[in-house]
Amino acid sequence: MQTSQPALSEFLEALPDPALVLDRSVTIRLANPLAHSLFGYHPGELTARPFHTIVPAFNRGLLGQFTHPGHVTQSLGSNGVGCSCSARRKSGREFRVEIRSRPIFVEDESFTLCILRNANEPEAANAPTWQTIERHRRTLDQMLEGCQIIGADWRYLYVNDAVCRQGKKTQEELLSRTMMEAYPGIEATPVFAALRRCMQEQRPVAFENEFTYSDGTTGWFELSIQPVPEGVLVLSIDITARKQAEREKERQLSNLKALREIDLAIIGSSDVNVALKTVLHEVTAQLAVDAADILLLNPHSQMLEYAAGRGFRSREIERTTLRPGQGIAGRAALEQRPYTITDLTQAHHFLREWLVSREAFVAYHALPLV
Repeated sequence: MQTSQPALSEFLEALPDPALVLDRSVTIRLANPLAHSLFGYHPGELTARPFHTIVPAFNRGLLGQFTHPGHVTQSLGSNGVGCSCSARRKSGREFRVEIRSRPIFVEDESFTLCILRNANEPEAANAPTWQTIERHRRTLDQMLEGCQIIGADWRYLYVNDAVCRQGKKTQEELLSRTMMEAYPGIEATPVFAALRRCMQEQRPVAFENEFTYSDGTTGWFELSIQPVPEGVLVLSIDITARKQAEREKERQLSNLKALREIDLAIIGSSDVNVALKTVLHEVTAQLAVDAADILLLNPHSQMLEYAAGRGFRSREIERTTLRPGQGIAGRAALEQRPYTITDLTQAHHFLREWLVSREAFVAYHALPLV
């Protein structure tokens, strides 16, 4: 086979199988994307790598025909030679690979072209999905929808740009790594269970999933998981904005319902204690706080006195009496503005210190009730 290097590169890219080009020193000079995926390397990492680093059997003399690739034509014919031997992925995992080689000449220099196949998988399982991916790679890379292929050993074999945006990871952080390496703890999540079920039962799965990132934030994704020869193909659509809008609508409806309950309590009873208990019930529920109390101004003593409370461990809160302007609660009442302490352990002038020691509160909020 006589060709030029640019033409050879285009030829390798178009091949439906993993392929390598070896020079006379049996060093990899070119490798197509399928070869990188087969051995678990990032694009370009195989170039200039000695062949024996991925096919250790070469050192044991099983592939001696590669020593002088320019002479293979005379001894083996123009169709080249085939062999089956042990190969090694970047992760160190070994597998059986079938290699068919033949000599080629690039600008009068001799090389060896190697076509490879994973011998651990059936013939039909080695190419179809990758042929489709490679044929449509440009389209898949530019899709707004996430597209990824995860191997049977849970390694990322292909991810497009949308997957990287959705997962807040780069391709380098995902490709050739397992899901467990990229996202520690993911094996305990529902999405991993769905992937395993799809892989084991060879049946598609579709569902919505909430994903928690390492920084504590969350995102919602609509997932479609399909079994493929390599493992599973996952298509993902980011629906976080829609979910946030739905939750915001639910929150607003819940707030309106709470205000309605308070209105009914005020209108339906002449007992102020009933209204205050309703207020505290709705406030603690809507704001998800552990405890809350209400201090009312006594018109005779001009002191702020405990009127109602909810969620406290002890009854000491019931003895609270403050002057307007005294303490955080007194300042909120006098100045008619809210005060917030996010970390009570750092509040050196907090008047009611027992709230920290006995109630174990962490944050404190005081708001004027008009």
